[in-house]
Amino acid sequence: MFNNSKYTKCYFAIIEQAKKCPSNGYTERHHIIPKSLGGGNEKSNIVRLTARAHFICHKLLIRMVEGQSKYKMIEALAIFSNNKNRKLTLNSRDIAQIREANSQASSIRNKSNQYYLNRPPASDDLRSLRSENAKQSRWVNNGAVEKFTKDWNMFIQHHNFQLGRLPFDEDWIAKIISYPNKMSTPEANAKKSKALKGRPKTESHRRSLSVLKKQAAQVKINCTHCGKSVDFHNYNKWHGDNCSTVKSRVKVECEHCRTHATYANYRRWHGINCKVFKGS
Repeated sequence: MFNNSKYTKCYFAIIEQAKKCPSNGYTERHHIIPKSLGGGNEKSNIVRLTARAHFICHKLLIRMVEGQSKYKMIEALAIFSNNKNRKLTLNSRDIAQIREANSQASSIRNKSNQYYLNRPPASDDLRSLRSENAKQSRWVNNGAVEKFTKDWNMFIQHHNFQLGRLPFDEDWIAKIISYPNKMSTPEANAKKSKALKGRPKTESHRRSLSVLKKQAAQVKINCTHCGKSVDFHNYNKWHGDNCSTVKSRVKVECEHCRTHATYANYRRWHGINCKVFKGS
């Protein structure tokens, strides 16, 4: 099953060390022979590892097997980069390597999967059912495990769960706060805006903007004042609150002769053009 390489020797050395000297702190359950490769839940096949040792073992497993087994080990390793409850901090390089390897493995695996390539699109009934299930589901947790389920009421009544998700680890929060430039502060947003200002748009960005502009021009809106049907841009510019029929009904008082006139007549005969103002 496993090849005879330095990675295999290192893997079993970590396993033996964990069996001889178990950790007193936080540990995780690890299958020595993974279940996806035929391993079981026997005590002889399970060892308690620290979060760091657990991650290293899964990185070693990728280099210990070949073929379909390797794709399975890459997928298992990808779970580590998506689990916020695991007490393990990954650097950006590890996460990038994991995600890229998992993407390539999924692409290779799906090329030979005829069911995946020829799968029919989800029906409207199935889409509506998924949507309804998502609307009725809630996040619940018991302090250690969290679930997004439609049966949240049952978990609260019978399994001592409560509504809400698990809080983030305090060490993680402290680490994020210590780097304010990574947060969306006004200063950080202004810095990003300055860096992007004047940068030419890519061809794909220009095409997407052109498509959106054409789609907006096809949508017609009826003005509630004059009744004309115009596109979105013209509506904002010439209709709505800016419609000429509205402005013609608004009376403006001249500050010189105290006459109430429409907006158009005020600009023509009053204000700085008022006879009283000119006569004075």
